[in-house]
Amino acid sequence: MSDGPAGDQPGIYYNLVEGDEVWITQFCYGLTTVSDSCTYELGYTDAADAVGTFRPVTLERHIATATNNRGRQDEDLLITPPLGALKYADGVRSITIRVNANDAGASINVAWHGFIINNS
Repeated sequence: MSDGPAGDQPGIYYNLVEGDEVWITQFCYGLTTVSDSCTYELGYTDAADAVGTFRPVTLERHIATATNNRGRQDEDLLITPPLGALKYADGVRSITIRVNANDAGASINVAWHGFIINNS
């Protein structure tokens, strides 16, 4: 994993702090290159900075683009009721997304939306 939080940008993972519980309301993923495919899973790790054991909390999502695709392929999965609570107290240390692309040239986008409650 790379590209952690920097400045006002969240990066590809969110580290929880003691007392945090995360509720997820939306999972967004996309593929912007032609003739590619990708799988995505939203989940968490048991260590900070998206390292350690990954545990998915969504089903594996699949997306592909055709060879003649001139646009992009995006999906937004609304999660109702919210998925949670992913709690620091339960060993959740980092929320992240596992991505498996068919080749290194695939260009993707990912995001999740939700809210964080801190009970400390």
